[in-house]
Amino acid sequence: MLQSADPVAWAPNLSLATNLVNQASIDIKFDSSQSQFVMVRVENEFSSTSYLARAYSSDGMNWTTPQPIYPSGQFPQCGHDAGIAGDETGNLAPSAALVGFGVP
Repeated sequence: MLQSADPVAWAPNLSLATNLVNQASIDIKFDSSQSQFVMVRVENEFSSTSYLARAYSSDGMNWTTPQPIYPSGQFPQCGHDAGIAGDETGNLAPSAALVGFGVP
């Protein structure tokens, strides 16, 4: 995360770093029923072993290890770019949430 009062000058602040490593093309929403953030991501994206995973955070900075929702073999090969349904303020959509992703 970066913060700046000057829109031209941005400097990384390691004290504001998340514990996410090698995460790309993620989508995050706030689940008000659980009072935590939920993240969806395609692990091993663009490969024959891609799978859909989910992680949680109470503060948006420290995340659980992503756990498979649809493991490899049940998820389309070469999947990528997951997204989860939410409202205009970033809250998770109520009841059964829609998750989308790309595949070739």
